[in-house]
Amino acid sequence: MNMERDVRAQSASLNRKLCEKKVVKEISSDFLIPDDKPEARRILVVSERLLPPAKYLGASAVECNGLIDYRVIYLGVDGGLWGVCFSSEYELEAPLDIRRTDTSGAVNTVISAVCEGSTARIGGGRRLGVKSRICADVWAYEELFDEGGVTRGDDESVEILISDVSCADITSATSDVIELSGELGSEIGEGRVVSADATSYVREVRKGEDSLMALGDVTVKLLWCRDGQAAEILVKKIPFEGVVELDRPVGNSSCVVDCSVTDLAVNLSESGSYVSVSVTLSAYSAENLQVSYASDAYSVERECCCEMTELILPVSGVMSVGNFSQSERRPLSETSIPEGARLIEIFPRIIFDGCEYDGKYGLTGNSTYFILWEKDGEYGVSDIEFPVRYEAEGRAVTDPVSACRGEVIFCRGRIDGELLCIDAEISARLFVNGCERAEPVQDLTFGDAFAKEKNRMVIYYPADDETPWQVAKKYHVRADSLASEKNYYIF
Repeated sequence: MNMERDVRAQSASLNRKLCEKKVVKEISSDFLIPDDKPEARRILVVSERLLPPAKYLGASAVECNGLIDYRVIYLGVDGGLWGVCFSSEYELEAPLDIRRTDTSGAVNTVISAVCEGSTARIGGGRRLGVKSRICADVWAYEELFDEGGVTRGDDESVEILISDVSCADITSATSDVIELSGELGSEIGEGRVVSADATSYVREVRKGEDSLMALGDVTVKLLWCRDGQAAEILVKKIPFEGVVELDRPVGNSSCVVDCSVTDLAVNLSESGSYVSVSVTLSAYSAENLQVSYASDAYSVERECCCEMTELILPVSGVMSVGNFSQSERRPLSETSIPEGARLIEIFPRIIFDGCEYDGKYGLTGNSTYFILWEKDGEYGVSDIEFPVRYEAEGRAVTDPVSACRGEVIFCRGRIDGELLCIDAEISARLFVNGCERAEPVQDLTFGDAFAKEKNRMVIYYPADDETPWQVAKKYHVRADSLASEKNYYIF
């Protein structure tokens, strides 16, 4: 057939799925209690904050690394309540489904990582050992082709079939560090800070042309005590606003902005007490677009062969964030909290582990509340667990994969008679993607010219499932030249 190679560009921008994986990593770290604090007699609570990871895309995998900040509350050998903070590095790797031979194309990567729990033990001397389980959803999509595509060029004999497919335009971006500060009450300067923690909440997102503005609050909680007295909680709320620049117009995209606390410091002095907080914003956007591409081609004058490529394209089912309340009551006798105890602080954790679609997307999981209490100068911790469910509107998709995260942004506990009462405000973030499949034309190769027939008329009766394009391609005629007469074509 004496074929000649004719490489042509694709017909539209398509985002090929490179990776949609869930990666689980167990990490272990050892820390030393500083010399200015007593050795640990008993560990009460371990809480953690996972900082957003840095990411790197190689030819065969998405690699990321970051920090996990630990806060350990413990009873010292002196009988007092103490806290220490440590940081540990973590690394994750998610293999790509397709090895990238050409790494010049743009890639959009979304990483959602949570710590599903930590445990700590006391080693010899001042040594503490901590184990954690990190779970990350890693998604990567490659922008394959510029606009334009398979065209006739100078060869007017080429006929091209244009098809449409739904494809999500998904992107993420991170803001610069935002520095915040706030004054604390004067009374705290008279005491000792056991530990400090901060949670963030984005209450409003405003769309710009190619940016997102987030407004929210950082809530700082200080666990502190005066000498000879039981620990107390001091709460400070600091408002913030920040902008995340995107590399494309926002348009009608669904958008979500997360806020992460990256640094927290408490400064106590005779002149005043204040807290400083550093945060970063992570923005995500997704929009389903109808994308056109060349799904077939042929020549009316010579032999022509199409080389196709199979693509798996992402489709967004839902990208949203919402809040819901949880109000629970449980008999005090069903907990390990002794009668007459005073609740000091609650350390919440929420894990969503299920997502199903039934007209809406339903998230299911459990919230666990670790309750620090005090009675007659003795401290203890009791945990209590409740089921949670959250629903979000979205479109049904094929082969769905989900990435979800929950965070307790407000929590209050109290003892009401013989009941333990927990009231919480929970933020839930849900991403669900599905897929569409397409086979665009990648290459065209041409062979010998057809023998010209003069004075030809064809009457063709197509099969029930045969399209006009298939008939025109079979007889090497223009697709728009077919004259249809009821159930047959004349050309």
